[in-house]
Amino acid sequence: MSDSATTVKETLGRRLRTFAAGATSLYVFNKTFDYLLYPYVVHRAGILVGGLVMTSLSAVACLALLKFYDRTKKDWLGIETVRDLRNYRGGRAFGRLSSWLLSKGDAVAFVALSLYYDPFITTVWLRHERFGGLSARDRKIFWGSVLLCNASWTVTCWLGVNAAVWAWRWLKTNS
Repeated sequence: MSDSATTVKETLGRRLRTFAAGATSLYVFNKTFDYLLYPYVVHRAGILVGGLVMTSLSAVACLALLKFYDRTKKDWLGIETVRDLRNYRGGRAFGRLSSWLLSKGDAVAFVALSLYYDPFITTVWLRHERFGGLSARDRKIFWGSVLLCNASWTVTCWLGVNAAVWAWRWLKTNS
């Protein structure tokens, strides 16, 4: 095997390991935050206070992730790879739908990413500089995403927890 092929293989392996570690870590953190901590706090503190507490925690966590992402200067989430999905023309329906959504512009991407992911992913996706900190435009995107993402997730958690509590009470009285 040539030196060039070995270097490419090592680089690809390193990139895959970096992506796997970054994506797995973010996944575990987000699922714990979104599905354990968030509903618990909204249930215990109520929709308004709980929502404000969790919005604040979300903003702090996402800002910390942005700082870490910029400091490492590594694309440990594969954002650049996903950006290539804008041009996908293959046979998979999900790929074509994703490509279509991502090609509709920043406003559609902002709403879709804020509602499906979080302010960190939204901001990294929409900013122009890869690891350049936050410009004035990026700060607007970040704080807008914090508000949209957390407002929708607060309501979702509140409805979900209240539905579960109602179902539990109903099952207890009708058993």
